[in-house]
Amino acid sequence: KAPYTQSQFLLEFKDLLEDTGNKVGKSLIMGDFNFHMERPTDFYPNKLQKLLNDFDLQQIVPIEPTHTHGGTLDLVIVGKEHTGSLGDIKVVPDGTSSDHYLVRLDLNLEGSIKRRKYPETVWYRDFRKIDIENFTEDLKNSELLAMPISVHNVDVVVEKFNSTLMELIDKYCPLQKRRKKERFTPWVDEELLNIRRMKRRAERKWRKEKIGKEKTKLKEVYVQLRSQFSKMETKKRSEYIRKNIEICGRDRKRLHKQLARLLGKSVVILPNMPDKSKLAEEFGKFFLNKIERLQDKIDQKLGELDPPYSALIPLL
Repeated sequence: KAPYTQSQFLLEFKDLLEDTGNKVGKSLIMGDFNFHMERPTDFYPNKLQKLLNDFDLQQIVPIEPTHTHGGTLDLVIVGKEHTGSLGDIKVVPDGTSSDHYLVRLDLNLEGSIKRRKYPETVWYRDFRKIDIENFTEDLKNSELLAMPISVHNVDVVVEKFNSTLMELIDKYCPLQKRRKKERFTPWVDEELLNIRRMKRRAERKWRKEKIGKEKTKLKEVYVQLRSQFSKMETKKRSEYIRKNIEICGRDRKRLHKQLARLLGKSVVILPNMPDKSKLAEEFGKFFLNKIERLQDKIDQKLGELDPPYSALIPLL
C-alpha cells in the first residue's frame, strides 16, 4: 500500500519489479495498492497499468469493488505467461472485519514447488597441469615397478598399482574445490523449455538408433530442433536485455546495475581484512597515492612543453 504519494510509490514499485525480474522464479504480487483500477483513464491508475505492461505483468482481480466505499484497490499481479497456473479468483464482500473485501485465489502449484538451491561445491582434478616428465620419472622409481616378477598374487599387485598411482596423482594433480555458478537465464520460459525437452528427446532417439535411413531421419529432426532452440533462445535473450536497458532510460546508475547483473559482475568482493577501519584506511591510501601519481604525470607532461608551462601562465 502506498504510504505517502502515489508518484513516489510508483518509483519504488518500479525498482521492486526490476529486482524481482532479474531473479529466477515466478513472482506473485498482491495487496492493497490504493489505486482505483476501475478508472483506467485516471492519471495514476493509467501509469500503474503502463508500468505493468512494460514488465509483461497482468492485474487479474476482477474490476469490481474490493472496499466498502467502492473501488478496485486490492490487486493480484502475475506475469502474463503464468496466468495459466491460476484458477478462479473471487472477491468476497463478507467474512472479514476489515473495510477491505476478501480476495480469494486458486493457485496450481503442482510441480512448481522446488527446494531452495544453494551453490553446489564440486571437487575436481585439472589433469592438464600434470608435469608429465616428473610424473613419469617418479613412476619409474616407484615401488610398483620395483616389485619382483615372482609375485603371483594378483590382489597384491593391483593394490600396489592403485596406491602408487593415487599417490602420484595426489602429488601432481591434487583435488581442488570450486563452487558451481548458477546460470542467470531469466529469459528461459516454458515455450523454450518445451523445445529443449523435444530436442533432447530427439537426440536420444537419434543416438540410440542403429545405422540406416531411420537414423539419418532422426538426426535431421534433432538438427532442426537444435537450430530452432538456438534461434529462439537468442531472440528471447536479446529481447530481455533490450527491454531491461530501455527501462533504465537515462538513469546511468540503474543502467550500470543492470549491465553488471547481465554480465555476472554483481558481486563485489572486498579484500579479506577483519579490521574494517584498517580496510578503510587502505582504501584511502590507495586513492591518495593514485592522485599523487596522476599529479606527478601531469607535472612531467607540463615540464615537457615548449615553451615551459610556467612561461605560459602570464599569458593565461
